[in-house]
Amino acid sequence: MFKKTWWESVFPMLKNMSVDEIREKLNNSNKSLSEFVTTKKIGDYIYFDEQNEKWTIPQGMFKKTIDGNRIYAYNDILNYEIIEDGNSLSKGGVGRAIVGGALFGGVGAIVGGKTGHKQKQTCTKLQIKITLNNINHPIEYITFISAETKKDSLLYKSSFELAQQILSMLNIICQSNSSSIKENFVNLFYYNSKSHSFSYSSSPNCFSGSR
Repeated sequence: MFKKTWWESVFPMLKNMSVDEIREKLNNSNKSLSEFVTTKKIGDYIYFDEQNEKWTIPQGMFKKTIDGNRIYAYNDILNYEIIEDGNSLSKGGVGRAIVGGALFGGVGAIVGGKTGHKQKQTCTKLQIKITLNNINHPIEYITFISAETKKDSLLYKSSFELAQQILSMLNIICQSNSSSIKENFVNLFYYNSKSHSFSYSSSPNCFSGSR
């Protein structure tokens, strides 16, 4: 069986790139990193640069570092959801309201919303999934819990609280993105209407326009 080289294992995306492409990628990463100024953190799970409307998920198990190639603009976010053991608890995104009880009611709302069903007393995985308009990184995950954890434990409750805070921030960003899209559409419509004059006529087309 063919054994992968260290380079291929650690840098699978780079093995098919030219030296110039790698150099450009590193330069872009360094530029993004130098321009990113953290103004808001939610735990050590996500950092925001509110002035430049950018965000990133820091990497690393113990010492968190920022990857310049994984700094995103606010308008890169398409949708998001909180997932517990494979089940979506709440989701939202650009152009749609948030659905589910996780954002507004906390742990109690999720449990209360499933009355009549036997509830699991533990959680094995708790994540937020963010879908992006980015070819290289179309999906990012924020993982809070990755091992079996009791739901009445401090770890679960504090993790869920942090997930709620992140969901709230993502919701604010997506609503702002939706407003920007609507504003751009209105401005485009206004520009087009100013560029054309319309008049009613008795012809079969009813309306005629001249530029």
